Amino acid sequence: MIDSSRDISNSNELIIAARFFDEEKNKISSIVVDILEQNQTKSKDLHKAIDSVLENNSIEYKTIVSLVTDNARDMSGNINGLSTLMKAHNKSLYSNMLLPQLELSDY
Repeated sequence: MIDSSRDISNSNELIIAARFFDEEKNKISSIVVDILEQNQTKSKDLHKAIDSVLENNSIEYKTIVSLVTDNARDMSGNINGLSTLMKAHNKSLYSNMLLPQLELSDY
């Protein structure tokens, strides 16, 4: 799950969260992977930031099943949107635009 928002100081933050099946606990778990200050909100800049977070956490694109974002053009654009850029690494990536409805209730 990826979303950006402005905090109280008007800084733009990129939030990257993950939901996965935890075999030890035998349940679905959710974690915030990272929160980055992100001054640029273009899809290429977001993609670069996500690449860095994935690399720093030893997460491979092939292990990502779904991308959940809002319906902003930089997230969902068919040519240069973040979902399109990420699908270049993993063709089977399912992209869903639901984030405002999820309300990050587990966090």
